[in-house]
Amino acid sequence: MKTYLSADPHLGHDEIIRYCKRPFRNSQIQTREIVKRHNNVVGHDDTTIWIGDFAMAGPDRATFVAGIMNRLNGNHILVLGNHDQIHPLKLVDIGFQSVHTSYTMEYKGHQFVMAHDPSVWTVVSNWDPRPIFLCGHVHDLFKSIKEKSIVNVGVDVWDFTPITFDQVLKELGYE
Repeated sequence: MKTYLSADPHLGHDEIIRYCKRPFRNSQIQTREIVKRHNNVVGHDDTTIWIGDFAMAGPDRATFVAGIMNRLNGNHILVLGNHDQIHPLKLVDIGFQSVHTSYTMEYKGHQFVMAHDPSVWTVVSNWDPRPIFLCGHVHDLFKSIKEKSIVNVGVDVWDFTPITFDQVLKELGYE
């Protein structure tokens, strides 16, 4: 069992393709490709932590999100992003194991703090600089800020594929 990390797939969002210059003709092709790349690395017993903006979907598109969840391998935890507009309890009903505003876990002796928007890290890092901060939200603005131990796990900088904690540690030069 492995844990994977990802952010900002914006499934069902046509405009994100133009905004981020993504290599897809439309959101259907984008969704199909992101699901394929996810399933190529994530096994049925693995867990993916999505750090925000899973889908461009409000309450009226819960069925759309449930359909995607049924196609993705593994278990799923969601750290809410600014575009995750479905009620958290409904998100659990349609397939997320749990839903959070931030999430913390430990791996290989490192503490990882996860929240969608990296701007919250400037507040947190002033009182505790030790954890590694994982985020999304910034798309391709940066992949990491090594001196602040921040890694963007968004699909735009990781070839639309979930990554592992080991890849984060390597990105920061810890391994």
